[in-house]
Amino acid sequence: MNLHAHRFVDRLVEATVVRAVAARSGTTRTAVAGSAVLSAMGAFFPLTTAKVLARESRLLPAPKS
Repeated sequence: MNLHAHRFVDRLVEATVVRAVAARSGTTRTAVAGSAVLSAMGAFFPLTTAKVLARESRLLPAPKS
């Protein structure tokens, strides 16, 4: 997986986690600052591990050569 694909997967994981947290707490997406939420979540959610697992997932399509 190239660097661009890694960044894409990382942003996708971050956005998904932020949306899930915002939906649970009842806040709207516009009221939530993404980077602030991600920083605060680092204390109780293994975001780095989630990113690595998403990158290594076999469910992702194979890269074109």
